[in-house]
Amino acid sequence: MFAYGAKADMRSYVWTYEYMIMEPGKAEVEHYMTISVPKLGEIKGKATIEHKLEVEIGMTNHFDFSIYQNFKQSSEGNLYYSGFDLRSRFLIGEKNQFFLDPLIYLEYGSNFNLSKHKFEGKLILAKDIGRFNFAINQIFELEVEDETEFTYAYAVGFRYEFSKLFRLGMEFKGDKDAHYAGLVVSHGQEHLWVAASPTLMFSKNTAGKPELLFRMILGIGI
Repeated sequence: MFAYGAKADMRSYVWTYEYMIMEPGKAEVEHYMTISVPKLGEIKGKATIEHKLEVEIGMTNHFDFSIYQNFKQSSEGNLYYSGFDLRSRFLIGEKNQFFLDPLIYLEYGSNFNLSKHKFEGKLILAKDIGRFNFAINQIFELEVEDETEFTYAYAVGFRYEFSKLFRLGMEFKGDKDAHYAGLVVSHGQEHLWVAASPTLMFSKNTAGKPELLFRMILGIGI
């Protein structure tokens, strides 16, 4: 039976992180594409696209590091550089040492002129039970610009591994303003994989957030 280890970053989800990091001495390039649609009935000419290019490096058995370069494309078609993120992940203990496998995620991000700063932490709790996996992310974000804003969010995913190449599941994500759900598909193996999810808002939209999100992540081992 094929089973995930905690040393490869082949993703089953697009919003939710699992208990895994990059293997020491190995690296991977990932491309995130996120399409945001303000209203379901007004897709044409209204969507914006965000691209993230990530280089991820395994440092030790319990720590990896990544840098993201971020770009956005407005509905008018202009593509521009929007900033960068620095991310680290720390495995706590060994797989199956605890009832749920814990991982700490820390990220710092800024825009192109360093006028805005974002600090993000995630507590990731996950479990593999045979071919079934579930993961819970508690997300804490602090944004510092002209004012300081603290945000709590969550992401939850569960999936089943039908074969070495194909995984299917569901994801839920949200914060105080909106909640989303979507089917997620993941295909591939450790050095070449893709995951994608169309994600729909199912709550009231009190803050004008996008009603539809589509995210696809492509990972290539190097």
